[in-house]
Amino acid sequence: MQKLIVILGTTASGKSSLAVKLALRLRSELTKKGYQGAEIISADSRQVYKGLSIGSNATTKKEMSGVRHHLIGFLPPQKALSAGKFQELAFEKISQIAKRKKLAFLVGGTGFYIQAVAENLALPKVKPDKKLRKELEKKTATQLFSILKKLDSKRAKNIDKNNPRRLIRAIEIASSKIKNPESKIFNPAKGGFDVLYLGVNKPPQKLKQEIAQRFLQWLEAGFFREVEKLIKLGLKRKNFKELGLHYWQAYLLLKKEISEKEFREKSLSSLWHYAKRQNTWFKKNKKIRWVKTEKQARHAGASGVARAEALIKKFLEK
Repeated sequence: MQKLIVILGTTASGKSSLAVKLALRLRSELTKKGYQGAEIISADSRQVYKGLSIGSNATTKKEMSGVRHHLIGFLPPQKALSAGKFQELAFEKISQIAKRKKLAFLVGGTGFYIQAVAENLALPKVKPDKKLRKELEKKTATQLFSILKKLDSKRAKNIDKNNPRRLIRAIEIASSKIKNPESKIFNPAKGGFDVLYLGVNKPPQKLKQEIAQRFLQWLEAGFFREVEKLIKLGLKRKNFKELGLHYWQAYLLLKKEISEKEFREKSLSSLWHYAKRQNTWFKKNKKIRWVKTEKQARHAGASGVARAEALIKKFLEK
């Protein structure tokens, strides 16, 4: 069975830098096992978009350190990317990486994307319902979430309740199941992987500090210029609302609908709550082997990178 390394964590957890370090440190070990290195597939629902590199904290070319990355900055931000489509693209990339005799690392914080690929989920095959979408687009995220809870309470527990685009898609799927209970609306699961899950976590207070620090770094790096450029490129109000988090708040600030103080407070609050939702999702997966970040490891007198490296070596021996 084809092996797959998953490295996951919340926003600002340090998972991306850990993945690059491991890909570089494991080169000689991978050679012994018949691989010619490792490549990284990003599993981040915002990093897939063009023009969102600062606010999504996409790995830069310099940070990649020569390790090839995939599924970053390839999609216009006006377009939606369903878990099903991401799964399809990721499967394709994993296959290509295998043909190059390399090991695939699936790295990110979008839990449903990761689960869809690593567990080969059979995902709903439901076509967009334009009439339903037109009706739903008039509603607020709160109203959409309320509708979804009534239709599919299980899905409502795992979704970003502030993301209208995802809520509308989830309602669309749930409605299709109700209308056609006997129809075949699922794609058959493909293949299968032998997966090692590595998770990077930080204590809540430390994570909160890291999120605030990263937020300030985004502002210094030109986050507002990035948002202004997106507006000039034609992104509409609804697009920013769908992107959510700090992108939506920045749009409101630039349109003079909120103050700078409100922008900072609401952005940090939304990022923090997003991280908590990510943690809630990951805690359900009992297969995750949690490792310390480099800073935590130094404080504890143990190397988190070394532990992750050891776990991968052991996994490759199987």
